[in-house]
Amino acid sequence: MQGIWAGVCIFTWIMVAPPESFGQPDSVVVGKRPAVVELLHLPSPTGALLRSTALPGWGQFYNRKPLKGGLFLILQAGLFTGVLLQRDQAQSGGLTPLGNTMLLGLIGVRIFSIADAYVDAHFADFDHMTGRNTGVVLGLRAKW
Repeated sequence: MQGIWAGVCIFTWIMVAPPESFGQPDSVVVGKRPAVVELLHLPSPTGALLRSTALPGWGQFYNRKPLKGGLFLILQAGLFTGVLLQRDQAQSGGLTPLGNTMLLGLIGVRIFSIADAYVDAHFADFDHMTGRNTGVVLGLRAKW
């Protein structure tokens, strides 16, 4: 009889689901609620979109992502400079093939940076809502 109970206990212990398998919490606030002052300082998605449209990288700076904002600013300024330098003087201001490629790259990076600023502003309080850490987690999962 003791062997059966020991087997049931071991089986139950093995079958208990780990906490990370319960899924993501609902969108309600988990744990400590952020202060009203913190909620007032969340970036507006529309404001981030308009800022990023007006000046490259400004929307990312507004979202408190200065490294990303600086990267977008430098990348777009470099592509714009490349487009200006790749004008073909013989065709009265047309672009060389490399200039056309740079222009397409500039348009793509510009659209991406505007969309990135808008989405980042939407997810500004994501870590507060889920109660997650912002650190990097490395791990290994094994199934039997």
